[in-house]
Amino acid sequence: MKNKYLNEKNALIIIIILIFAILLTPITLKGYSIHEGESYFHMRIVEQLSESKKLTYDSLMDRPITPESYYILLFLLDEFIDLEQIIVFVPIVFSFISLILFYFILKQYNINLEERFFTLVFLILSPTVIFMSNVSNKFIVGIFFLLLGHLLLLKKQKIFPMILLGISLTFGWFNALLTLIIIAFYVKKNKASKRFFYPVFSIFFIVSLIYYIYIYSNFGMAYQYIKQNLLSVLITEFGAEIGFGFFFWILSLVGIILLWKKIGKFLAIPLIVLIIISPYFNFINLYLGFIYSYFAAHCFLFFWKREWFIKLIKNLTLLILFCGIIFATFSHIQQNVDPISFQDNIEGLQWLKYNTQENSIIISDYEEGFLIGYFAEREAFMDYYSTTKSDFNTKHDKTQKIFASRNLKETSKLLDEESINYIFINQEMKKDIWKGRREGLLFLFRNTKKFKNVYNKNNIEIWEVLIKENGKF
Repeated sequence: MKNKYLNEKNALIIIIILIFAILLTPITLKGYSIHEGESYFHMRIVEQLSESKKLTYDSLMDRPITPESYYILLFLLDEFIDLEQIIVFVPIVFSFISLILFYFILKQYNINLEERFFTLVFLILSPTVIFMSNVSNKFIVGIFFLLLGHLLLLKKQKIFPMILLGISLTFGWFNALLTLIIIAFYVKKNKASKRFFYPVFSIFFIVSLIYYIYIYSNFGMAYQYIKQNLLSVLITEFGAEIGFGFFFWILSLVGIILLWKKIGKFLAIPLIVLIIISPYFNFINLYLGFIYSYFAAHCFLFFWKREWFIKLIKNLTLLILFCGIIFATFSHIQQNVDPISFQDNIEGLQWLKYNTQENSIIISDYEEGFLIGYFAEREAFMDYYSTTKSDFNTKHDKTQKIFASRNLKETSKLLDEESINYIFINQEMKKDIWKGRREGLLFLFRNTKKFKNVYNKNNIEIWEVLIKENGKF
């Protein structure tokens, strides 16, 4: 694309079309429905908030939960709009606006049109955008307030940006940290009035500190399970839920090297820290995606404008890089869309809802926990959510032992200790956890009287855990 074909109007039109195409693709493929467990967890908490006004305790799972501004936002919107529509469209709407805001922020920093355009292209095509626009999450709302406040701050406004940045403080400790960095960077870069911004910075810092110390000391900090394999956390092709494609990483890292001298120590140190901790808090990649996209765009344009000895090799190299990024994005979309399998899961879980006692405890893979809570309305032994790492690891270890052991005595002891009544198994679990029916729990199902198959349909199996009475099951 030559400069004469790229102007502000054309660039913005192409970006808007691309945003709509990417953000609406998952809905086109899976239909107007929700397929992500975390979205159903949010729906259940909002429904509980509507009924009992409880925001700090999960009644079904009998555990404290961290109160979130995001739940309050969904609750307020639920007064006017259907909750399922809110869960589907809030991430899409906030993602769309945030991407446009980022484009204008780059313009305020005098980033040239080509770099702005390709930064947005790479960002829109990143799997992180697919996640934050397709899954109910608090982060995209926090990003929206962060970006809007930042943009208005760059336009020399004072009061309204501070209100928006103040709201963003409540959408997680990381949002609070970025808010403080943005204000500090703005003061340093623009030599803004110390009389106004220094007190504001101090107030924000103290309020954030008190707020999050209170929240996490009283309700705990929601622990996020991270896979042990680093590649599976960072790279989409290896299964990262909130990661980037392999070719995107190449462009970004080379771009960081090319721009290292221009970054400066003030931004370089926070950037390095964020990159180091991102594998342990993978939601940080949702924020870093905005920065990485700029580095990727700079790298792409650097090689595009550079003279190559053989032009054909140059064109093929850039084409492979760009196609690799597109492939990673669409493979990420496809792996999260299987409407038929999902509907089979729902039917099995609804059987549990209507055919089991309300105090029943269901064990399954932790990825199914949120779905069990919403559709079966029963307590799941474990899910993604936990307020401590030790609590999550304890339950995860017990689950793995139950699934892997062929020792009836050991398995029975673990099931009885946790008062587990039913075991829910779907097709994905059969493929990922066991290699055949003679392994672990699948072997015990068919070789002991401890378990009774109460549901078997469309590759969904539900087994009741029987209790001995007078020495008999």
